[in-house]
Amino acid sequence: MASLLLVDEDRDSCQLAKRVLSREGHIAEALAMPQEALAWLGANVPSLAIASAGKYGEKARATLELFKKAGISGSRIVLLAETGDLAAVRRSFGDSVLAVIEKNSSFERLIELIHTVAVEKKATTR
Repeated sequence: MASLLLVDEDRDSCQLAKRVLSREGHIAEALAMPQEALAWLGANVPSLAIASAGKYGEKARATLELFKKAGISGSRIVLLAETGDLAAVRRSFGDSVLAVIEKNSSFERLIELIHTVAVEKKATTR
């Protein structure tokens, strides 16, 4: 089980992701604005932070800064990008994120990443 923070201005998509991930046994918080995430991060530390990159990643820059200030490293950040933008966004962010995945794809890739991070977290806390 992982603690997840979802940040996406598309509230419907965010809530759908929260429901799917909750059914998988994860604890997910879905927020629409980075400012809401800042308040939430004051009292919580997610295993993985998942944020919408926006077109070519412009929205993600401010969100990544917010995550860094909260102590969340790139190995715990996944960006969701629009179709066709994945390679450009990935090049733009490099090692500052764990992965860039297609925003409207199935949840399988996201669930795989969550599992990987949860397993690595368990291994490092032993």
